[in-house]
Amino acid sequence: HKDSHDDDDDDNNNNIGEAKSSKDPMTAASTVTSPSSSPHKQNPATVVVLADLELLYNAIVMGNCAYLCLCLKKYEQARSLLEEALLLQQSVLDNEDHRAIRDTRSNLEFTNAFHM
Repeated sequence: HKDSHDDDDDDNNNNIGEAKSSKDPMTAASTVTSPSSSPHKQNPATVVVLADLELLYNAIVMGNCAYLCLCLKKYEQARSLLEEALLLQQSVLDNEDHRAIRDTRSNLEFTNAFHM
């Protein structure tokens, strides 16, 4: 008996060190795998995708930290973290209407409502 998850694992193993093409880097994050060979043999396009994903991961962490700051009523720190997260997202994502950017803007507006 083979689950659909098994098929996904097989697909990922065939593309080690490569990101499947996706217009949404957040989706691509789940398809990037570590190469088993030397990092010097990595495709330059893969390195760029990995660097972009790293920036997006940082933006996610900043958003999570901002949420904690909100819970602690540290509104200025929350706003600062969200502003930085938004800049990272905008530097990577081409579409200003991307869900991640919209969500961060919404969280920033919410934070500003408490801080003002």
